[in-house]
Amino acid sequence: MNASVDNYPQTPAIPDEEDWRNGLDCLEEWLKSREPCGQKPHKVLRALAQETRKKIGRDEAQRRFTAREIVAATGESPADATKWLNWRKAVETYWNSRKQELIELARCKGLHFFPSPHRNSTPGGPGNEATYELELRPLPFSDTQPQSSVVQPAAPADTITYEVTPPNQIKLSWWARVIFHQGQVRVGTWRSRTIIGWVMMSLVLTMVVSVATYLGLLSAHPLISRDLAGLFSVVALPMGAWILVLKPWFRLLNDRIVVVAESILSWREKQAQLELYTDRETRQIRVVRYSSTCSICGAAVYVDDGSPDFPRRLIGRCSESPREHIFSFDRVTRKGSALR
Repeated sequence: MNASVDNYPQTPAIPDEEDWRNGLDCLEEWLKSREPCGQKPHKVLRALAQETRKKIGRDEAQRRFTAREIVAATGESPADATKWLNWRKAVETYWNSRKQELIELARCKGLHFFPSPHRNSTPGGPGNEATYELELRPLPFSDTQPQSSVVQPAAPADTITYEVTPPNQIKLSWWARVIFHQGQVRVGTWRSRTIIGWVMMSLVLTMVVSVATYLGLLSAHPLISRDLAGLFSVVALPMGAWILVLKPWFRLLNDRIVVVAESILSWREKQAQLELYTDRETRQIRVVRYSSTCSICGAAVYVDDGSPDFPRRLIGRCSESPREHIFSFDRVTRKGSALR
């Protein structure tokens, strides 16, 4: 049989309750100080640590949890707990890319074991659910200790699949909730006409102010600071109106999807997109969020503007390495491939 990836000793000692407490303390310290708390794998590992701590000293079977139990401990409420958990692509990838940090922390604390997440597969069929647990594993040999042959893990896949957060699950700012009912607007309703009216009013008002200021500068009189301010407004107002108001909506008509303005979202909400969606004969403008899991490090991937490297293009950026771990984005197939 091949040696394991972590090269564990052949006959590890059996951990006791103190080893469990020390291992869980180490894991929670690592989660608190080294990792961002908003990531799904981070929430899963923290929930596993908290629930396992409650059952230290009990039978091993009682320290195993179903997907529904883990999701409930995280405070989330998805329709499909197993799909939300996404153990293999999210949690395992996230863990494998970072576990060496925990191992080094445990070694610095003088521990003999470190906690590691594990999925227990089932034969399948109705009523048979996979369970998940934390295992205490002996620390692997350090670089200064002799090692036997180690099986190298396979290279991560360079493709990801995007998931869509529906409009009614994205929190909007107070003024956006007036226009976007449940996060969306059907084209042809008074709400969509309000958006069109706002865009047209911004365009007309900008043109009127710019023309009036320009005509005022044509009159013969000594140049004063007010004239300089007026000259600046002739350039700045149209540019500001184009960047902040007009450009996103024109790009939405052409590209069918754009990054939503921060003013539309609640200040605690993650980045999202504004999408022109066609459902049979109905067209809707809706606020959605396309996200995935990085196939390189397991962190969350969010769709963002591709500039400056990929102008006029939306790409998936890893929340941990947004400049290096980047992926293409196709809203039709919901697939992406590594761009670097």
